[in-house]
Amino acid sequence: MKEQPMNETPNVKPVDMDDNVNKPSFYETLKQKRDELRLQSHLFSKEAQHSWSQLEGDWNKLSTRMRERQGELKDSSSKVYDELKKMAEDMKDRYEKFKKDIKH
Repeated sequence: MKEQPMNETPNVKPVDMDDNVNKPSFYETLKQKRDELRLQSHLFSKEAQHSWSQLEGDWNKLSTRMRERQGELKDSSSKVYDELKKMAEDMKDRYEKFKKDIKH
């Protein structure tokens, strides 16, 4: 039988934020909104592109936080879940406002 090198972990998949496994629905809904806007981003005015850049920075912060705390998200009664859900709801509101602003 072939031995596994000590620095390798068998059958462990790296965390991929595009995987739907173990991610709360609020995150997936927000990701979908972002993806829709991102497809249109090349059409944004300079001012809108600046706002979009700020939104992208906040999206990256939320995504990083989700990766770091993914194990704690299984319990929807946890403080981490509540904190991340609040961050996502704020981002959702900002995406909706941004979408309205670019249509005018």
